[in-house]
Amino acid sequence: MARFATTPGYVYTVDNQSLYVYQREPNGSLIKINERRLFTRVETIFYNDEKLFLGSQTAIFIFDVRNGANPVLLSEYNHLLSCDPVVVKDTLAFATFRLSDCRLQGIDVLEVINIKDLNNPVSLGMYALPTPYGLAVDGSTLYVCLGENGLRIFDVSNPRNLFIKSNHVGFHAFDVIVNNNVLIVTGNQGIRQYSYLNGSLNLISSLTSSL
Repeated sequence: MARFATTPGYVYTVDNQSLYVYQREPNGSLIKINERRLFTRVETIFYNDEKLFLGSQTAIFIFDVRNGANPVLLSEYNHLLSCDPVVVKDTLAFATFRLSDCRLQGIDVLEVINIKDLNNPVSLGMYALPTPYGLAVDGSTLYVCLGENGLRIFDVSNPRNLFIKSNHVGFHAFDVIVNNNVLIVTGNQGIRQYSYLNGSLNLISSLTSSL
């Protein structure tokens, strides 16, 4: 899952309990300049519009990084104990919460969260999914990895009523990245690259894992 985010002047990383800030030097080196303890297991980090969104097993933390060296906590969106990747598009955040292979209690769902007011995130709905892992959003299309259950693609143009555009099975999907109309899917079988259009995937290449 995503463990770091970059801006022109800084690199932000997370480990199990902390957010770290590194300053980028002209020679390419990094200098650690700040650390914020969060006292919960942090799993993912996502940067959008001078904000950091940290997914943890107990909450989503939203930080303002307009002052790049000193992140300011704006809000904390608490949820049930579960694994929690999060991505953001405009005023919406999408998060998956997973029970399997993660916690002994919790839920397996995709949640849509209105973050127009960053100080007061509001849930717009939850959708039950089997073992949801990483996710990515591009325009009005959301890609959600489902482990052994493959990849599910949603239309999110109506954030209060998502609908499934397509399901893709037959491979393990752990995390996904969208990059210039190419979908990069990682799983325990390796890495796959797809071109995508309107929910249709066309395999470009694959790299099989030797593990």
